[in-house]
Amino acid sequence: MTNPTLIVEALSRSTEEYDRGDKLDHYKNLTSLRQYVLVSHRERSVEVWTRGVDGVFTSSVAREGDVALHLPGRGKGARSSRGRSSAEADPDRQCAALGVAARARRA
Repeated sequence: MTNPTLIVEALSRSTEEYDRGDKLDHYKNLTSLRQYVLVSHRERSVEVWTRGVDGVFTSSVAREGDVALHLPGRGKGARSSRGRSSAEADPDRQCAALGVAARARRA
């Protein structure tokens, strides 16, 4: 994929440290990237890194039992690299299914 704007990672025991560390640092250098989403393998939670207009990434964490999570800029009708519809690949809908909300922190 060239010039991604959204990358979603399903974390695993063997890759979680790398995905949250070196890989995240590398992805932050991709000028096209607007959001990096990490889906936990241990608990019902989602972490969303979003690039602000100032170019700085902010992290929002959503956990089971929270109210809602919003991913700005995700247009309807978008397709994933595997050809799924936006309903299937839309992290907003996936997060809504978890019943989670975001709490922001500066990176």
